[in-house]
Amino acid sequence: MAADVSLRTLHDVYLRPWKAYAEAGGRSAMMAHNSINQQPCHGSSEFMGWLRAQGNFSTALLASDMCDVGLLGPKGFRVAADLPGAAALAMGAGLDQELCNPHDGRGQAFTHAADAVASGALSQAALDRAVRFDANHTYAPYNHAPHKKQTLTETLHPPKPKPNRRPTRCAQSSRRGSLTGRRLPTGPTWACSTRRRTARSRGRRRQRAACF
Repeated sequence: MAADVSLRTLHDVYLRPWKAYAEAGGRSAMMAHNSINQQPCHGSSEFMGWLRAQGNFSTALLASDMCDVGLLGPKGFRVAADLPGAAALAMGAGLDQELCNPHDGRGQAFTHAADAVASGALSQAALDRAVRFDANHTYAPYNHAPHKKQTLTETLHPPKPKPNRRPTRCAQSSRRGSLTGRRLPTGPTWACSTRRRTARSRGRRRQRAACF
């Protein structure tokens, strides 16, 4: 699939939730199957670089969707000549982890990362970064920088503060501790419900007196 959108629509509509997610403390993301403006997401240094620049996402784990790194080669987008070239393109663009079934026909690309470094197609620094981020997120989750414990919904739609209302007459009388000249055993709810029950019983007595 391919998507062609303007940069304004891309950033104001499609990437806006990802920006909020990163600022709320998100720590990982999975690239999409498709291409955006003729750039396959798994090989786009522009999109992955943009993600890294949001919030605390500079050390986030960027992972592939199922065997999509292999689709950068001749069986898919054809932006890489082979699997080592696909690994060099994706990891060099900022991808840290490949998710792929070894029996899938598209092939595992990151297993050829060492060959890509040996041939000069991939830098050693990019490989070290991918290994470090992958290990940090897999084996040491407590090493992450602290982040706000806030959901994405709370970030996009923060709750409105409740107005500071004056207490009702029932609450005021119960706080003074006197409804019938003696101290109440509980709080405002008991006082209000007691007053309502008393008023109802008086009304029933008046109604019975009127009938007789």
